[in-house]
Amino acid sequence: MNHQRSGRGGSSMIAKIGVLSFLLFATVFGFLQFSSTELPWWMPEPTKAEERFFLPSANGKQTVIHRPYYSLALKENGASPCWAAYELRADRFGKPAKGQAAGEGDWVQAPLALPGDLGFARLSKKDTEIPENQVWQRTGNFQRMWSVLARQLRRWSIEEGMLYQTSGPWWKKNTGAVRPDRPDGYFRVAVDLNGPDFRGIGFLLENEGPIESLGNRIVSIDSIENLTGIDFFAELMLDSLEALIEGEYCPEDWTWSEQ
Repeated sequence: MNHQRSGRGGSSMIAKIGVLSFLLFATVFGFLQFSSTELPWWMPEPTKAEERFFLPSANGKQTVIHRPYYSLALKENGASPCWAAYELRADRFGKPAKGQAAGEGDWVQAPLALPGDLGFARLSKKDTEIPENQVWQRTGNFQRMWSVLARQLRRWSIEEGMLYQTSGPWWKKNTGAVRPDRPDGYFRVAVDLNGPDFRGIGFLLENEGPIESLGNRIVSIDSIENLTGIDFFAELMLDSLEALIEGEYCPEDWTWSEQ
């Protein structure tokens, strides 16, 4: 009887030591993963910077920086981003933790490369909360419609498998000279190359004035290129296909859940 009790007690002690060892290993492993500058092994493999053929063509006045899941172009003075480009893929979506954004009156600083689009990347140290990715946006109606647009594009990427997208600020003629960090609005362009029909679409949202629906903010990608001087998707498609996709847009070709 004493021998049996002693055996059971030894087994119980071994089990406790095993559990404690596992917890200690998991804690140390988790700390190393999240404190390291390298991506955790379980995160999706990002597209290498040299293979991101969906980026706009950068001119000599811009500085392009590459994050694990998106690329960012900064103005010549480095004060604010010109554009953020990335693959919009469902396996990288997430619900980021909410934080208190810095603001001035009815303006607030918000990320250009959206955390919700790259929620998986937020689990590493290299996420979207870097100063270079912050832009000034109007609160209220503009931010509400910007969020509606983000949700719509995510739905399209789920339906089609993936979209290539670029977003950034835009200014009306000469207005940027007064407050270069306060744009008149923001654009977002996207192309679907998964077939069977290749297509593209662009959106222009203004910081000022009401925005009733996304439907009346749809424009061609070419028109946004003319407004901003940015050449989108310069290396992604043949010139003939690029001219077709960027010159025309057909809202009825897209499935709308929110307008």
